[in-house]
Amino acid sequence: MILPVASKLKDLLGAETPSGWIRFMDAVHAEFPFLFNDGRPPKKDIENSEIGRAGYSSWGEYINKELEWNESQWRAWMRAYKVLLEFEYLRELELTASAINTAKQRAGKMNQPFPATRVEFLELKDAAAAEVERKREESMAQLKRDLEAVTEERDYLLGQVQAFNKLPWYKKLFFSFSV
Repeated sequence: MILPVASKLKDLLGAETPSGWIRFMDAVHAEFPFLFNDGRPPKKDIENSEIGRAGYSSWGEYINKELEWNESQWRAWMRAYKVLLEFEYLRELELTASAINTAKQRAGKMNQPFPATRVEFLELKDAAAAEVERKREESMAQLKRDLEAVTEERDYLLGQVQAFNKLPWYKKLFFSFSV
């Protein structure tokens, strides 16, 4: 038996837009607000919700069996959704949960608070893109230096082989025994 909330959530999980996850999380937040409190949801809340009425004793079990989804994705979406609830401007940007989580990590690594405005968020995103480009250029320069070094080594070894090939046969015989 497909339950009404489960059916709605499954439909939202299949949304093909980058921000479809937000509609899913909004629906979960509306149906199961106790999931968004810190700590483990109280047993009575689980029992009195569609989760318990469907015969499940935990949200994780409901996710896996009823929604045919996975908990690790839920946790990633939950982290992003908590940020989204704090910074509502993120809804307008239609970001993926991954993009929000990445921005949060990036801000943390820079010892900065999460951007409070859309403009600050876009500045952080631009700074991150510039850093990626700088690292890419640095990496390309190193690859070119490595290629030049390998080419030099190859040319030296080819020269050695050519010099060896120019030796008279009796000197080549000496090299074959000395190796």
